[in-house]
Amino acid sequence: MDTGYAIEVAVNLFLQSLGDWSYGIMKTISYLGQEEFFLVLMPFLYWCVDASLGLRIGLMLLLSTGINGFFKVLFAGPRPYWFEGSVEGVTGESSFGIPSGHAQIAASVWGYMAALFKKRAFTITAIVIIFLIGLSRLFLGVHFLRDVLIGWLIGALLVLLFVRLEPAFIKRVKKWSYPQKLAGILLGCALLMIIFLIPYWLRENYLLPQDWITNALADVPDVSPQPLSKDGVFTVIGTMLGMLLGYTWFTHKYGNFDTKGKFGVILLRFALGLAGVLLIWFGLGQVFPRSEDLVSYSLRLFRYTLIGLWVSAIAPVIFIAFRLANKPSK
Repeated sequence: MDTGYAIEVAVNLFLQSLGDWSYGIMKTISYLGQEEFFLVLMPFLYWCVDASLGLRIGLMLLLSTGINGFFKVLFAGPRPYWFEGSVEGVTGESSFGIPSGHAQIAASVWGYMAALFKKRAFTITAIVIIFLIGLSRLFLGVHFLRDVLIGWLIGALLVLLFVRLEPAFIKRVKKWSYPQKLAGILLGCALLMIIFLIPYWLRENYLLPQDWITNALADVPDVSPQPLSKDGVFTVIGTMLGMLLGYTWFTHKYGNFDTKGKFGVILLRFALGLAGVLLIWFGLGQVFPRSEDLVSYSLRLFRYTLIGLWVSAIAPVIFIAFRLANKPSK
């Protein structure tokens, strides 16, 4: 074992030696940086708080997720419980370890929300959440310390880039015609897909060390390491494509979505919309094949594009039709 991993395994082992009592707490904290949590948060912000805010935070989430997958495959680093059998894998993970997706997404999304809201209390809360999510990944044995630190660094850089570049970019895009916006979305998503797929092509003949597989399955038999699965790329690009196309069409036809309303109406709106998200996500997920082939990837792209369209356009139109939202005026 090299010196770097030896030191970092000691960190995992020390934290896990504090007792099993922490695992339930750490799993709960870790959930705040998970895809399923943001699958609920993003529509809530879009339908119940501010559609533009929901879109911006959603795009940060998706871009950060795609960049994280890019670097995971590029670095091809193990997880602690894959690398060292004495580390317990409390939860199973199938992707490579570095950088930590939970740490990066927490830093980018919660950090970006703090930058947007500019409230001292929220900023402090966000920092605490970001720290605890990173710490939870060490407790759970799924990340080395370096994974978490690099994840935080990439997330912080993304926030900085968004804050610096977003205003000028939005100002420029607003000057584009409707067809130009649609073309820009299609070309931009296609370019991102190609970029995110590059490390997968570079590692086309890569073989995962057998001892990593053996150690991983010894702790979590139900979760086999599949770090070269391209599912994440098509999930990110599909959702981004659907969100952007839906938002652009809706605002062109109706104007900005009006999130105002009585509490009961807003609650009903969110429940109905979330039911649609879950129906598409889980329902089509059960029907569509999950193989590593072009057909399966294409259907995944379609499913997540549909989710993005549902959140940004289809659900808002239904809300207006059933008087769960006011028809916006341009």
